[in-house]
Amino acid sequence: MYLSKTNHVAVLILVLASVIMTSFSDQIGVGDLLKILSDNPRGNDEDKKPVKQKVFVDNPVNEKVAKHPTTHTPSSTGSEPKKRNEPAAEELTRSAKTVDGNIARLATSKQRKRAIDNDFPTWQGDIPVVIDPAYSDPMGIKYLKVVFRWYSENTCLKFVDETSRYDPNNTNWFVQNGYRMNSYLKIVNLSGSCTAIGTGPGEGAVVKVSPCFGTYINQHEIGHGVGVSHTQQGIDQFQRIGIMVDSMQPSLVSTYLAGNPNILSPVTYDEQATMQYTQGTWSANGESTYECIDPDFCDADTVVSEDCSLIREINEKYTCNALFCKNDTTYCGLGYYAMKKGVCQCICPREYNSTTKCSTFIDQADKSVSWPNMPFSLIGAGDDWSCPTGFKSTGWLSFCGKSAAKQAPAPIQLPQFDKTLNLPICSKTTPTSKIDWDSWPMGGRMCVIKPQDVDCGGVFTEFAISYDSFCPVQKNGTIGDITVSGTNITMRFCCKGQDNDNYPISLPNDKPFQLFMVYSCPVVRGMRCYESQLSLYTPNVTSWGVPDHPQYWVFSREVQLFLCYCLPPTYGCSMNVTLSPTKRSVTIATPSYQGARIANKRCFFCFNVPQGAKIRITFNDYDLSTDDKFLVKKYHQCNEPHRLDNSNPPSQLVSEGSYMCLESWTGYQNVTNRGVNFTAELIMPEESCYDLTRRGQDYIGTENITRTNEVCLPWKDTVNCYDYPLNDWEAMAGY
Repeated sequence: MYLSKTNHVAVLILVLASVIMTSFSDQIGVGDLLKILSDNPRGNDEDKKPVKQKVFVDNPVNEKVAKHPTTHTPSSTGSEPKKRNEPAAEELTRSAKTVDGNIARLATSKQRKRAIDNDFPTWQGDIPVVIDPAYSDPMGIKYLKVVFRWYSENTCLKFVDETSRYDPNNTNWFVQNGYRMNSYLKIVNLSGSCTAIGTGPGEGAVVKVSPCFGTYINQHEIGHGVGVSHTQQGIDQFQRIGIMVDSMQPSLVSTYLAGNPNILSPVTYDEQATMQYTQGTWSANGESTYECIDPDFCDADTVVSEDCSLIREINEKYTCNALFCKNDTTYCGLGYYAMKKGVCQCICPREYNSTTKCSTFIDQADKSVSWPNMPFSLIGAGDDWSCPTGFKSTGWLSFCGKSAAKQAPAPIQLPQFDKTLNLPICSKTTPTSKIDWDSWPMGGRMCVIKPQDVDCGGVFTEFAISYDSFCPVQKNGTIGDITVSGTNITMRFCCKGQDNDNYPISLPNDKPFQLFMVYSCPVVRGMRCYESQLSLYTPNVTSWGVPDHPQYWVFSREVQLFLCYCLPPTYGCSMNVTLSPTKRSVTIATPSYQGARIANKRCFFCFNVPQGAKIRITFNDYDLSTDDKFLVKKYHQCNEPHRLDNSNPPSQLVSEGSYMCLESWTGYQNVTNRGVNFTAELIMPEESCYDLTRRGQDYIGTENITRTNEVCLPWKDTVNCYDYPLNDWEAMAGY
């Protein structure tokens, strides 16, 4: 049940109790702290692969435990709510960790002396980090390092490892060494993560952090460490979610209650955000602890946000523009001006182009993204097998099987002749010194071919597979650390595990390429990555290395390797439409509508309307294939888009406010589906009577409402609200 008036007294008592408590760690005992529903990051789905003879088995830390309610309000897709894993050992740390010298020491001593004067408690200048001598998990430090880098690249926060210099006997050491406060983050060994939530550092504060394996949980905890509260504790939470108090552990209800307005919580609510609990966190009975008032809001295309809201809020609260960009007043449309990767620029919503200051849609590959500063090899792709920019020309490796090797499904299969498969390999051989394995972006699990004579570094670990060809192996060019001895092939990999498969990563997206899959394909910005099986018919397969490795199946006469075929789309079809009282509607169709829809085409359709007005979409025709995506953003520019169910699309959509943006991204297969035809209409404020955000809230008027059992009337006789969205085709017809 939603939080109703009958719960208000109990909630008020809990609110008062939480105010009295000085910190979250004071509220939760050790027993409660360990009652975490799951030890894996949000968004890694359960392993759906059947185990054959040998198959990748996920580390128990990634097994899902959280349950969702058996009954729910359906979303417009008509599907069950997506299951997401809970942030683990979680809700409580404020983490920080070493960052390499190049990243950590960007700030100058002059910048360190600038105080941030506002009511929000912030770290002032660089954030010092000290690793406890008793801490002995180097891999935990490596994962923290990746997360620190993410915060440093997306905000003006900088973390500095002072372990080797810090004098614990000098209580004034940090101020004497250029810091504004004698506060620091201390990495320690604990049985879980714990800290005060959303409280900025006080003078002399020592924030203890016990790192978790992986990045997503640490990303959440470091958010706490820089003063961020939970998203569900924002002051506007009741416009978005209904709290299920009866399903919660009583001592932890306060973690869902609206918090102090001075504590950082994103203004634009993002249910998929790093700082948002998932729907089973702290459940007492396995049921959901909250539900979205509008089900579509919880049912996003990706279960992990790009954290547009969180990043913007940190940049604003830490006054990054003022400190590093000279208070630049450049107009960025729906975006804002701040620093990213050390460069002051417009930060845009996902559909807009930063190089045009968010004034046009993205229409090509992102040229601002470069490959990680490390050597590695990957499998070529595309119709000519040419390599991405920055890689050597394609090298080749042949394999003969007892039967013809095959790759399926794939936009373009690997080249073969009879029973011989030719494997195109693209190799990045630079740099040869100052290799930075931590420059690989946070998010996703995958393997690349190990570089020759270079050890895997950072969070990457080595794995090898050896198999036999039925004829002598041919090779030429640079192929990475692949050794050939007669008919035997040994491939060595560098694999990145213990990360969130659903967190979007930025890699150059001008040309297609293929990665080796660990668990599921990563989400690469500006590309769609398709899972593909490569079947090699050979009976002799051996392997060795760490648990994080390419997913593969071994049969009596076959080995199957799993690849991720990452394919950029074509553009040239986006529209930015302005509606006004003199131009109230427009009808739009996807490219080649009524003929066969164009494969691998990405289009954006966004709308400009007067302030306070809304947009209503009516689908005149909707015919897409299973792999086609039609996405809707109807709340604000930072919300993750909702994917419509192509087999059962809604007949209408209505924006919550004056913002709406649609996206069509077709699959790579050529099919006969017609596409989509829809009409967008303007609804002026004086014509509007339906408030989506109030759905599910208590009625607080004075009218007496009695229940009667009457025959249900058709929609056309009951709904006279002009902007009420009809949610099925029969409703539109008035049945």
